[in-house]
Amino acid sequence: QERFRSDTMEKMVWGIIRESKGEAEFADAAWEGSQLGASCFSIYWDIKKQMPIFKSLDPSGVLVVRGLDDPFSFQRFYRFWCVPKSTFQAEYRDSIFRGEPVKVGEASSDEVTIVQCSDKNKMIRFALEDGIGLEEWDHNYGFVPYTVIPNIGPQRRIWGWADYEFTRSLIQYLPQLLGREADILRAVANGSYLEKGTGQSPESLNVALQKGGVIPSKRDSSIEPIQPPDVPAFADAHRESVMQYIKMLGFAPDAAWGDGAAGSGSDRGLQMQPLAELSRMKQLNWSVGLSRLFAMAFEMIEGQQVGTARYRGKTKKGSRRSPFNLLI
Repeated sequence: QERFRSDTMEKMVWGIIRESKGEAEFADAAWEGSQLGASCFSIYWDIKKQMPIFKSLDPSGVLVVRGLDDPFSFQRFYRFWCVPKSTFQAEYRDSIFRGEPVKVGEASSDEVTIVQCSDKNKMIRFALEDGIGLEEWDHNYGFVPYTVIPNIGPQRRIWGWADYEFTRSLIQYLPQLLGREADILRAVANGSYLEKGTGQSPESLNVALQKGGVIPSKRDSSIEPIQPPDVPAFADAHRESVMQYIKMLGFAPDAAWGDGAAGSGSDRGLQMQPLAELSRMKQLNWSVGLSRLFAMAFEMIEGQQVGTARYRGKTKKGSRRSPFNLLI
């Protein structure tokens, strides 16, 4: 029975992923996690499809009231996003909120910030700037239908670290270092000259130096280049040190870049160990977070059941097919 139950639950999971366009949603959430430090998902019961559907959210427009014992058992979840005034008015022009028409004409700005607040039993949506009520409904899930997955760091922080945060200061310093070198190269490429008694105008000298030509001059006159500032002798070593620290703090040693002096496969494996540990940490957080998401999905399915439900299917073992009939 337990084997059949697992097979049925696996089919449910793949059905939810397919109907939610899960591959795209997972890719969006993973990208936002690497850039912003966390991935966010919402989940709801789709009446037409008769199954839970999940969507990825922008974590920069989210606030949570964490749970007491389990920080991911949220007490409330707030979403913020902005829409043009015309879109807002078109969407809610004929809507009713608590027995009265939605006052779309009271929106004062060209862009309206929508706020959606969810607790464990209901949701409410309103316009932030003008306090215009928009929607209110009971979902009665018994939990807040959102979850957050930290990218890197302990689960208790909820909002993890982005991939670049370890190297943020160095990344900000590197353009200054390279910019100084670019200034020196620019000075060399467009160098200055000292004209001594040739009697030529700066414009004619400039044209001759750029295009080539003969410059008439007087006795004892000359044109001498002004020595540009040299790149300091330690500049190359300094730049290499900065890059080395970026690689170290980013868990990406030389071996990850195809460089390094690995003498064997074992040496290369040791060089790649920090990157492997970082990837493993991210995968663990991702696995636990998706477990929370699909636990909500199964709770929604159980909440829709009245009495028992019968599931039929077939298991494959080699060339044999064994039908099963499971009552849950």
